[in-house]
This record gives sequence, C-alpha cells and structure tokens, in this order.
Amino acid sequence: MDRGFREGENSSPQKSLFRSSKENKGDFTSSEALYTTPDRQRRQLEQQKFLRELSPLDNIKTLDELLKLISSEQSREVVRAAYDRALDAASKAENKERMKPEALVAFVNKHYNVTPNRKGEYIEYEFTSKDYPEYNAAHIDINPNKGIIRSAIANRAIKKDPIYFSDLQRYACITDNLEEISINEYYSNVVDNSNTVKIANALYYANTQLDRNRTPNGTLKLARGSAAFTVFLGTQVNLSKIFFARGSGRNILGVTIQDANKDLIEFQLRFAPDK
Repeated sequence: MDRGFREGENSSPQKSLFRSSKENKGDFTSSEALYTTPDRQRRQLEQQKFLRELSPLDNIKTLDELLKLISSEQSREVVRAAYDRALDAASKAENKERMKPEALVAFVNKHYNVTPNRKGEYIEYEFTSKDYPEYNAAHIDINPNKGIIRSAIANRAIKKDPIYFSDLQRYACITDNLEEISINEYYSNVVDNSNTVKIANALYYANTQLDRNRTPNGTLKLARGSAAFTVFLGTQVNLSKIFFARGSGRNILGVTIQDANKDLIEFQLRFAPDK
C-alpha cells in the first residue's frame, strides 16, 4: 500500500497528467501492465467503450474556449480558479520528494490511529488523528485485487496537521509487506463539497451548449488533454488525488461524473502507470 505523499513537496504530473488527447488514447488502450491477466481484456474493453462515449465537452482543449461556454461571470471565475489550482498542484507534485512505503507507513502511524477491517473484497480503513481526533479523520476502502480505491468521508479541519489526505490514500495502498498496490480506479461517492458541485454543474451546462442530447442522466465523461478535465481535477476534493497519483507512480487518465447537474455528485477517476 502507498502511504506518504504530501501536498506541497515534490512530484511530476505537469508532464504526465495533462498530455494531449492523442497521447491519452494511446495510454488508455495500451497499458496492459495495468491489469492482472484475468482482468486485462475486460478492462481494455471498458477503456475503449469509455473513449467512444466521451462527452462533446472533451473536444474543448483550451481554457479560453471552455470559458465561452460557461453561463455566468461568477461561474467563469470558479472554473478559471480550478484550472489554475490543478496546474499549480501538478507543478508542486512534480517537485515533491516521494516517501518510500516504509517511511510513509511509519509517518502516518505516528500521527494517526489506523483501524483496518476486511469486508468482502474490500479492506476498509478508518483514520483518526491522534492530535485532532474530533476534526481530522477519513474513511478509505481498497479492493487490492482489482486496484479500486474509494472514499466518502474525509475531514481535515485543522490545517497544521502534518498528514495530508494523499498520505492516507497512499497508506491504504500499501500492503503489510510494504508492496504498493497499483490503482486502476478511484471512486468518490456522495460528494456535496460546494466548490466541486459548482464546477460539475458549470461543466454540465457547458456540455449542453454543445449537445443537449449527449449528457444522459447528467453524466459527463472527460479524458486527459481536455480543458474540462483539468478544471475538474482542480476542484477542492481532487487536489489530493494529483499528489496521490504521483506518489503512487500513476497517471489520472479520465473521469466519469454522475449527476453533474445536481447538488450531490459521484465520480470515478481512471488511472494508468506513469510513463
């Protein structure tokens, strides 16, 4: 499992997170190393299906083009700020020193109480700060066989906490023998963070400007290389995932956002090995 990559130090997604869509598609269809043999064909077919179903908004490659589709100046400011945050986080992650698994595990255990519990295919982790137990905590689940991680609860109200959420994400991906689990997908469920919801709503509206019939049930599908994808990575709940991806040696390739037109959203990020 992967346990120690903190926002604001050193890594390198600027080169890898935001490549062109042509490079995107190559990564989606050729990353066999991502999968165990039983899952490989199924996952490749899923990736190919995902690419065929990309939203019209995925074709918008620059921020200026995207802003023209946003409904109000207030929404444009929120979108512009998220885009800038994503690039800034990628730059910081690029320069961040990566903790080795054993150092990360020790670092998290020093500051957090960690309770694992196996439920079926998943291992559920409860993290509670030793110094700020009422304010800083998280719940993260991982399916080690399929490389799926999911989270629904994460609070870090006390900002001077030396542990970042990306540290806890990495921790959940480190096995007892200090090997790192390769993550293929990251599920975020029942997200009501106001910044993230506002941006999802704005992107949904922008997509309807291009084709009202191609946002079925409020679903958006975006791949790396599009401006909207970069904007969504810059939402408050996703910044840690930029650091998590770099710390895990992965790239974020695409996202599916459900209920992008509502007040509660869900989304899944797709990962592949860093190249």
